[in-house]
Amino acid sequence: MAQPSLMQVLGGPLGGQRLEFRGNDVFVGSAPDCAVRLDASGVEAHHARIVIELTGATIYAVDGVLGVNDDLVSGEALLRSGDFVWIGEPGGASSMMLQFTLGDLGEPSHEGSPDATLTDLPAPMLVEEVVSEEIFEPEEPAEELILEEA
Repeated sequence: MAQPSLMQVLGGPLGGQRLEFRGNDVFVGSAPDCAVRLDASGVEAHHARIVIELTGATIYAVDGVLGVNDDLVSGEALLRSGDFVWIGEPGGASSMMLQFTLGDLGEPSHEGSPDATLTDLPAPMLVEEVVSEEIFEPEEPAEELILEEA
C-alpha cells in the first residue's frame, strides 16, 4: 500500500497532530475541502497548495503568508521531506510550524491530468544482453570518395 504524505504540527494550538494526506494536488487551509485542514486562527481557507510529481513536491502560496524553512515563499518553493513549512512568517510569534514528509506518489487527483497515465504504465520488462563473438566483414570494399578542387 502506498505511504501517504504527512504534515506534523510542531507547535501552537494544534501541536503534536499528524495530518496524513494522499493525492498529488492538495490544499492546505481551514476550508472543509482542504486535504490538510488546519482549524486555527491565522490560517486562511486555502492557505497553500502542494503539488506532488515524479520529480518531487512544490508548495504554492495561495491566500496566506507562507514559509519553507527560514524563507518566505512568494509564489512557489520546492518542498522536500524534512522541510519545515510555516503558516505565517517563518519564526513569527503567531505562526504555525509543520514538518513535511513526502509519501509515495498517490493516485491522480484530477481525471485527465498528465499524471492520470502513470497508473497505466506496463510492468517493467526483463531484457537479456546478447553477446556475439562473430565479427562481420563487409563483402565488398566500400567505394573511395575523392574530392577534387575545381
